[in-house]
Amino acid sequence: MQYLFWEDHYDVGYDLFNEQHKEIFRLQNRVVNLIVGEAPAAELAHVLSSLVKYSENHFREEEALMARFAYPDLQSHREAHEKLVFAIFSLAEEIGKEKFSPDRLLDFLDTWITSHIMKVDQKYRKFFQGKLAAKG
Repeated sequence: MQYLFWEDHYDVGYDLFNEQHKEIFRLQNRVVNLIVGEAPAAELAHVLSSLVKYSENHFREEEALMARFAYPDLQSHREAHEKLVFAIFSLAEEIGKEKFSPDRLLDFLDTWITSHIMKVDQKYRKFFQGKLAAKG
């Protein structure tokens, strides 16, 4: 079971997105707490649903900013978001069922969150440098 803590290397250069990423970390850590505490499936499903909804809103905001500034990799970024949402919904459907694996869920969340921020989101950091300050 791994908790996520914000570190400077997660910084994507845009305060709003950094704050949203921090909230995603907090929600992921709530999922860890519920699994460790063997919370009822309904409670886990509720928090996971909150994580997904929050993430979807965050993805829309990222994509809107990318569209505003004609980010060249927008389509690829959008597809990565769609794959993440589909995968988490698939895992969420298993909660409370015999095939549910808390470890698989946590591994996915950890990889999704940290890998997406470090590999996919960091790509737009340089692109937006200067653009956001200039446009306001």
